[in-house]
Amino acid sequence: MKRQNYTGAAVGVVTFPPGYTPHTKQVKHTSATVRINACKKS
Repeated sequence: MKRQNYTGAAVGVVTFPPGYTPHTKQVKHTSATVRINACKKS
């Protein structure tokens, strides 16, 4: 495979215990982009 750029991304929802405001909060994170020169099958 040729060199390719990859970026990881995650999205989730946190539910806080009763009495906390906000009760739920969406969180997301995107990693830095990295270049992978070559991938080999295991």
